Amino acid sequence: MAEDFVSVEEAAERLDLSAATVRRMCAAGELSARRVGRRWVIPVASLRSRRRGRTIRRGGRAAGFDLETSCSHVLNADERERWVPDILRLEDWAAARADQLSVAAARLDGREPYEPATPVEVPKSSFFTRTGHLLSFPDMVAYQSAVGLLAPSIEARLAPTVFSSRLSSDRRHFLIKGRDQWLRWKQAVVSDIRNNGRSFVICTDITAYFDSIRHDLLLPELQMLADSSIAVGPIREMLRRWAEVPNNGLPQGPNASRVLANFFLIPVDDAMNSLPAVGYFRYMDDIRITAPSRAEAIAALRQVERACKLRGLALSAQKTRLLIGDDAINDIEDEELTALQYDFDLHADDVALRKRLGRVLASAIRRQDDLNERRARFSLWRLHRLRDDRMLRPVLANLETLTPLGQIIVAYLRPCLSTSRTQRGVTQYLENLERNTSAYFSAWLFALMLDSRGALPESWLRYSHRVGTDRNQPSWHRALALNVMALDGRSGTHRYLREVVSKEHDPELVRAGLVGLLRAGSLDRAAMSTATTRFSSLRCTVGYLRGRQDLPSLILPSQRVFTPQAV
Repeated sequence: MAEDFVSVEEAAERLDLSAATVRRMCAAGELSARRVGRRWVIPVASLRSRRRGRTIRRGGRAAGFDLETSCSHVLNADERERWVPDILRLEDWAAARADQLSVAAARLDGREPYEPATPVEVPKSSFFTRTGHLLSFPDMVAYQSAVGLLAPSIEARLAPTVFSSRLSSDRRHFLIKGRDQWLRWKQAVVSDIRNNGRSFVICTDITAYFDSIRHDLLLPELQMLADSSIAVGPIREMLRRWAEVPNNGLPQGPNASRVLANFFLIPVDDAMNSLPAVGYFRYMDDIRITAPSRAEAIAALRQVERACKLRGLALSAQKTRLLIGDDAINDIEDEELTALQYDFDLHADDVALRKRLGRVLASAIRRQDDLNERRARFSLWRLHRLRDDRMLRPVLANLETLTPLGQIIVAYLRPCLSTSRTQRGVTQYLENLERNTSAYFSAWLFALMLDSRGALPESWLRYSHRVGTDRNQPSWHRALALNVMALDGRSGTHRYLREVVSKEHDPELVRAGLVGLLRAGSLDRAAMSTATTRFSSLRCTVGYLRGRQDLPSLILPSQRVFTPQAV
């Protein structure tokens, strides 16, 4: 074959498309190509021009979407709420914004396929997990754009008794801040109990809420909304591509999924709000029903259970309770935390406040494998803000119990990372396979190590080698481990990172290998050229890394981590 032509398979790799998509483009004339027997061959020059000329298509379905605003919304919210840290906090994708919007537009138009969602098993307790999902940056923008087009119509149909995932009036943000909405939900429930004589309260939530949303119910109902003619088709294809079980589930994590999940529950909300004697308040899948009598409360519970069953949803029997009066108020209104927040807001940084927060944290870790997540999250985040390390010992002793707190734990440990106590406690956790059972939490510990300004313990480097070279580990876990490996300074490690860049089939791992080489001061033109030849999408990463002297902290957005040597 002439040197200036490539096969369909080679063209697909360079364009980051499937071979089937490239064949279709050749047959449709969208890509310059020639027939050689029964095969297509593509001029290399046409691939280069296609990469250079990737601009947002003005025709087709993508013309109706606000990709710029959607991209800003993703960067302002979804990136910060990722289940596990991205190796560059998506800064390379954001720096190549126009290119990423072009890819998102091509996917909305059906010219490029959506990438699979990457699952992350996120701890709910020491034993149970829920499945979060990571989407590629262009897919996040496309998803946000499609759902964002329908969001005003969805918002108009939501009842005032729904307090979650409501649209923000500030165009810089897609949704109102979650904590503000939760506080309003809490205040509405407490006010109804106190002022309307409804002292009997049902507390319940929906089992596997996001996983159980049925596409065959959701999509036809979305088609009844304004602007659905161009939005529902892409949403259908996205959900089909990302579903772990056919016809079921929304990817957990993006704000777009929260809006669709709200919409899916509107028939349940309407059924409950039609009951005259009871109050109904929902924050996502967390439901409170207030009633003047026990009988009316139980009748309302049976009504919400029936309404959920019609949607293919089930209430959690384990979490369903009937509370009365002060017990119901205390369940939602923790007066001790309210008082602590008041003193914290007054900047009452005194020994007494720190001790009170410490006692709350100690009580939240009731015993091993038993965590009051709300109280632990509240106290530990404020102790982190106060830079108080007096709870360091119990935190390190209970890391396996505290794994659901992820980023908050490592933020608390970060100022103490160089101390022998912290290093010993983290090592004991990592090396004990009875305790270290969560790749999610391990990923956050790798992020903590990458924020270190000093040499890492040998045991941490050994652990990073074990994870980084294990092909059975999730790509997001290996990506972080590869970057910790890069800090050991050994030439053998640098050679392995170069092998990752030249041989790994997952572009996310190749990207991680490039960043690792930069951290090690060994990123050169040969590695960058190899990466971009294999995956053209990594051109934005290479452009971002070239000449870079620092990288973002993966724990604290405002912090930077210095690299040994710029490229």
